[in-house]
Amino acid sequence: MPGLRLEGKNAIVTGAAGGIGLETTILFLREGASVVMADISEAALEKALAKAKEVASDMVGKVKTAKCDVSKEDDIKALVESIDEWGGLDIMFNNAGIMHADDAGKLAIYTFASYHVSPHTYTDHSQTPSTLPRRSGT
Repeated sequence: MPGLRLEGKNAIVTGAAGGIGLETTILFLREGASVVMADISEAALEKALAKAKEVASDMVGKVKTAKCDVSKEDDIKALVESIDEWGGLDIMFNNAGIMHADDAGKLAIYTFASYHVSPHTYTDHSQTPSTLPRRSGT
């Protein structure tokens, strides 16, 4: 398929089990990327993987899933390392997050920060060893 903008690129999409994460996965696959779909729910990931394969049936890249809690640095590190078998990370799409109906109080602020601030720090730190030697990646 000529003109694929992401052909040969490897991507991780967090929060890939639905919504923006799933749609981004499908777009990346249609544009030629290989994608690791990451989410905290393995059951939801399996359904999302089936949909991505169905909708992007003409994909040229690879796709796989990985369970990942983005509030845990070790999970992020393992996620980034999992893409090394494909040649390393090129694109990190930090999409995972949570929203509670009762977002009030200190616990809610901590929870919000755990899922919306810390993951960006963890992924930036974890992806550097993969992207730096190749001088590539976003």
